[in-house]
Amino acid sequence: MRRTPFILFVIGFAVVGCQPELGPEHKEVSFFDLSDFIQEYRATSDSLADVRKSITVDGEQELKELKDYPVHRDIIGFDGLDINKAALWDRYKVDTIRQGAGNFQIKYTALEQDLSVQSLAIDYQAYEVVAIEVRKEHHTFLADVSTHFKWTPKEGYLITKEEDQIFSDPTKHEIRVDLR
Repeated sequence: MRRTPFILFVIGFAVVGCQPELGPEHKEVSFFDLSDFIQEYRATSDSLADVRKSITVDGEQELKELKDYPVHRDIIGFDGLDINKAALWDRYKVDTIRQGAGNFQIKYTALEQDLSVQSLAIDYQAYEVVAIEVRKEHHTFLADVSTHFKWTPKEGYLITKEEDQIFSDPTKHEIRVDLR
């Protein structure tokens, strides 16, 4: 009978000792840093590129071939879509979909409707970012605005924006830039 507390103590100590020790990489939460990715893209890419740019508003399209177009000026505007902020870490669900060695997608989905960025998905191939998609929603009593941004750094980007305003007809805008 006197051995029972001692045996329980040894078993309890053994169970606690078997818990995996979390290293520093597990203790510090980190999201994909869109701002850093944009800054790195700007630093390592040509500042001017030949592009085909099309703008479509409610089905009416204008298409232009542009030489020495400053793509970086457009991309820097997406810096505001970054969700890598400590205050937001617990407000997004994170899913990783593995598609083979080095190929995967990380998707962040908002847990609350009031967050501006509703989803952010990053596609990797051979551990390199090949595509970024962001869905942004903004709802007020005057307008509902939905913006979808898809950026493939080596190919270009597409921005689709749908607006439904209280005092005007719904509109759909699309901007497509294809790198040449």
